[in-house]
Amino acid sequence: YPRYSHIFNKYQNQIDKIKSREGMFANWWAIQNVLPLKHDNKRWLTVSYEKLYLDPENELKRIANYLNIPISRFNITDIKKPSTTTKSGSGILSNSDQLLNFKKYLSERQMDEIMEIVKSYDIDVYDKYPEPNYKKLGY
Repeated sequence: YPRYSHIFNKYQNQIDKIKSREGMFANWWAIQNVLPLKHDNKRWLTVSYEKLYLDPENELKRIANYLNIPISRFNITDIKKPSTTTKSGSGILSNSDQLLNFKKYLSERQMDEIMEIVKSYDIDVYDKYPEPNYKKLGY
């Protein structure tokens, strides 16, 4: 058997419904995230990209507190500086709303398909809004 085939076998119904490249990416994301997003065991701290982007200082303080390390271990001064890997067209570079940038590239139909796939894994913290349901993420 190929490595991880047991995972793919478990989600064969969802995999069979994939209709597009975007659907394939959404499915792969859901498989990778279903366990930490649906698991009640809190042996980890869930951190959202959206919180890191919108409120980096407080989110880093939250992480440092959880890890019991001083916030000074993070370089707060460069927190708003785009990474060298930031690609052209990113909302970060154009100073636009990065969290809505996906709408420039996806149609309503594509967004519906992506959300249908994500919901098929019972992941209910995300929808078409730019921010997740933080309460469901444990914030």
